[in-house]
Amino acid sequence: MFVYNHKQSEWRELAAMKTARAMFGAVVYNGKIVVAGGVNEEGLTAASEVYDFGTNKWETFTDFPQERSSVNLLSSEGALYAVGGFTIIQNDNKEVVPAEVTDVWQYEEDKKEWSGMLREMRYAAGSSCVSMRLNAAKMPKL
Repeated sequence: MFVYNHKQSEWRELAAMKTARAMFGAVVYNGKIVVAGGVNEEGLTAASEVYDFGTNKWETFTDFPQERSSVNLLSSEGALYAVGGFTIIQNDNKEVVPAEVTDVWQYEEDKKEWSGMLREMRYAAGSSCVSMRLNAAKMPKL
């Protein structure tokens, strides 16, 4: 991981994740970076980690319940969500194939576990998530 110092126009290397991966989900949650899932040399992974800015260290985080790549992580109002991504499933012909999933999971901080909220959201294929707050008072009337 790298951090950019715009005043000095330079990049500085920080601690590396414990599990090397690509195509993972990442979000700032409770002041720390959380990463989940992704692809590594062995294939898909469910491993999750959390980065602490104060200590410059990665620690293990509750693994996602399914090996998954391209999962969207979203932090909103103190809650952590995981949406969609790709996994490997067995189809009707007993073949193992990649498949897009369109479900939503919420991380339950008190139980330290992911719980499924919705399954198979229709029309969500290829979607991404962005957390934002809108100020309705400053928005033009629609």
